[in-house]
Amino acid sequence: LTALLWTSLILLTALVLKSSSVGALTTNGVLRIVPEFLAGYLLFRLLETHAVERGDLVSGVGILLLMTVASFTKRDTWMLLPAVMTLLGGLYAGGGVSDRVFGNRFIVLLGNASYSIYMVQNLVFIGVHQIIRRMHVAEGLPVAFIEIALVTLAGVLTFRYIEEPLRQGLLSFFKGKQSSQHPKLVSTVG
Repeated sequence: LTALLWTSLILLTALVLKSSSVGALTTNGVLRIVPEFLAGYLLFRLLETHAVERGDLVSGVGILLLMTVASFTKRDTWMLLPAVMTLLGGLYAGGGVSDRVFGNRFIVLLGNASYSIYMVQNLVFIGVHQIIRRMHVAEGLPVAFIEIALVTLAGVLTFRYIEEPLRQGLLSFFKGKQSSQHPKLVSTVG
């Protein structure tokens, strides 16, 4: 299904819309999100049943693919999906290098906070650009580093003080509801 949707999107863009850029069509929308979500789910299901050998090698190939796609294209980001899936498959399998680089506390924290980072990024960018516009500061690499740092900080704080407490609260709420409805089930599971 993922491959069919992904291929259909490329064909729609090229043949019907007569464009060479899928990026403009998919930057902020369901046409990008649905295939990505399904690809992630498919990868998860495949990795549950099929072991990936040489996780470090597969991760390295994924990183090279990401760097290649990012280097050679500015608009056609549709090729990032296979590259990201390759990298994630290798990281899931793990390995000496992958586990050391991506398994340290800081990277794990960023991974846990990734959804919060994703959710706050536009708010931070809007705020920084408003400040830059009012201060008449030229955008460039220093501003980009400041934005990355602020987005990361805001995302980690949002994760720690909003997302994670809400997640824990919901888990406790539903666990309590489950125990009152099925006391035998909870006592054997929990």
